Parts: sequence; C-alpha cells; structure tokens
Amino acid sequence: SAAAARAAAARPDLAASLVRVRESEAARSLARAQLIPEPGLALVYQPDEPFASGLRFAPAISFSVPLFNFFGGERSRAAAGLRQARVMLDQARAGVHADVDLALADFHAAEARVARYGGGLLQQAATARDDVAYAYRSGAASLLDVLDAMRAYAETRVDYATAVHDYWVASWAVDRATAQDIALP
Repeated sequence: SAAAARAAAARPDLAASLVRVRESEAARSLARAQLIPEPGLALVYQPDEPFASGLRFAPAISFSVPLFNFFGGERSRAAAGLRQARVMLDQARAGVHADVDLALADFHAAEARVARYGGGLLQQAATARDDVAYAYRSGAASLLDVLDAMRAYAETRVDYATAVHDYWVASWAVDRATAQDIALP
C-alpha cells in the first residue's frame, strides 16, 4: 500500500536494518580482500656490514601471501553476518507492513464507530430519553422507564466518548506506524 511505502522510507528501524546489511557487505568484502597478496615496501638497515653496493640501507619489496592462513573463519563469519542482516531486514520490512496494515484497520474501524454515533445514534438516544420523559409526565410511563432511558442515553454518551478516544489513539498509531504525521479531518 502507499502508506506502507511511505513508512518504509521513513521508519528508522528499517533504515537501521539497511545500514546493518551494508556493514555486513563491507565486512564480507574485507574478508575476501585478505586473500589477495598484499604488497609492502620497506627500508632495510644493516649496521654491521654494508650491502654489496657499499650502502648500509637498501629498499625492499615484499608480498604477504596467505599460504597457511586462508582466513576461512573470517570469511564464513562475514558471510553468516550478512545472511543474518538480510534476514533481519526482511523481518523489519514485514514488520513495517504489518504495523501499517494493523494501524490502518484499527483506524478505519474507529472512524466507522465515530461516524455511526455522529450519524444519528446520539440523537436517537436523546430523542428516546426525551420521549420517555414526556410519557412519564403524561402518566403513560413509569419512573423505572425514565431511569432506564436515562441510563441508556448515558451509556450511549460513554460509548461515543470511548469511540472518539479510540479514533484518536488509532490515528496516533497510524502516525507511529508510518513515522509521519497524517493529516486527519
């Protein structure tokens, strides 16, 4: 979804996983590079007898060849680290999608509940309460009916307040899951 794509670009946990993959790739490249003979330059000093050229100093060139140590442990450790970093990256991507999908589902459900109350449910509860109160004043309803209608109206108001609370909590969850502020009406 578009929200998951935006979240993938903004979530710091996913960015950290990408950095771990790049670090692991660099470690694997270093371990492989240790197999390449490494040249060295030196200046040799001979204090007792001069060299055949008559000088006590001579330049030297060397190569370190991995003859007995092929750095197998370093290479396998780097390869295992890279595999682990890629698995963690895949888990982070799946987590981003799951977080966004769950947050959006909760948000839409909360939005529908608030719309249901705003679409007339509160007004219907108030009208029912007023009708029972009128019937009581006319002698057509008992006090118990009035109290029951008042309780139903109060419960409807509490349910509406809970739905509004859930709406704002769900909108915050969408913001958190996408790592962005989403403009809500």
